[in-house]
Amino acid sequence: VVTELIHGKTTTYYPFGPITDTGPYDFIIHGDSDFIDMPFTRLNGELQITKLDGSTVTDTELNAFVNLLPQSLFRQVECKVGDHLVSDLSTPTYAYKAFIETHLGFTEEQKKIMFEALEYYCKDSIDCEEIYVLNNEQAKSFKKKHEQLKANNGKLPFSMILHVDFLNCHKPLIPHVDLKLKFIRNEDSFSLLGSTKSVKIKINDLSLDVRKITFDPQLADAIESKLSSTPAVYPITSGKIKSHIITTGRQTERVSQIFRGKLPRQIIIGFVDSGGYDGNVSKNPFKFGNFGINSFQGYLNGEPITPLPFKPKFSTNSYTREYRWFLDNLGCYESKNPLDVTYEEFKANSCFFVYDMSPELCNLYHQHGNQNGIFDFDVGFETALTKNITAIIYGSFHEVVMIDKSRNVTIVE
Repeated sequence: VVTELIHGKTTTYYPFGPITDTGPYDFIIHGDSDFIDMPFTRLNGELQITKLDGSTVTDTELNAFVNLLPQSLFRQVECKVGDHLVSDLSTPTYAYKAFIETHLGFTEEQKKIMFEALEYYCKDSIDCEEIYVLNNEQAKSFKKKHEQLKANNGKLPFSMILHVDFLNCHKPLIPHVDLKLKFIRNEDSFSLLGSTKSVKIKINDLSLDVRKITFDPQLADAIESKLSSTPAVYPITSGKIKSHIITTGRQTERVSQIFRGKLPRQIIIGFVDSGGYDGNVSKNPFKFGNFGINSFQGYLNGEPITPLPFKPKFSTNSYTREYRWFLDNLGCYESKNPLDVTYEEFKANSCFFVYDMSPELCNLYHQHGNQNGIFDFDVGFETALTKNITAIIYGSFHEVVMIDKSRNVTIVE
């Protein structure tokens, strides 16, 4: 029987200032005598997709929206504990962080239950094909999304988890610590699909739900007393994204020193059309295509990570070694949880090269000492690229946030 926890409640906060379509949106959760159960923080709201003049979408406006629509609205989410920034702002890629962590972090059943209401579609043909013609049989997903824009005047309510690393720590945040969140909008075109942009996204409502817990006073006093000698420690897995453009005409590329110094525990590398990355409405930003890759090798301190480079032949459906490596390095074998990316989808829209840097491929389950060095990779293509593509490189790092009795915040990397 748990007797230390007396009471729990959810408190709703609203952004400071008016809710505009372009943002930003600032929330301040002032610390009080309660602890905060951070993983249950949720952003709720309603968005509305309308014609440019504000009226309801019709079949004339051939637009739909990307997968995981509400998360795609934001290019950056800043998180401060007190006045100390604890989120990575090196690249404005929150939408990619949210997509990769959702797409590669949950089973098919979990996605259907937890994320379909957030416009996540597990088997989404529009993420494989760029088709914007309503009478085309292959465009079923596009048509489904387009129909949603015509229904209910294009209003789409949402309630979403936040891909903010500190908030996903399962240790309750101690009392009297302020949390500050700032949500910075993406351009509408990043979240929309179509040959041209003929609709816009309106933000009608936003609020933040925060779960608070009242501890037994004796336990709360004991925790506060211990802070005099030992700070509160919050271990987090910090996901950071880097990007690299590979230009038209290239057939091979060395991406040097993408990580230097402290190395990630896990590295995930995928490639998207640079047009989608830059917000071209006719390109899907979350379609991680294979682009005819026929060679891939990662290097640690100049030494190849695998004895032989990967040599997929996507044109002949010969890429079993690459797919197996993808599954193993995402922990599918150890966890026995099936990843919701099939062999065919790996080729079509989920082509990732993954490196679990732990000795036993534990997929971040165990803590290991920090590893320092340099990570590079080579990639080759069957034919020279006919368009720019962008490499999205996701690295997972172990970090610790510490808060002392005076509520001073320190990050130990």
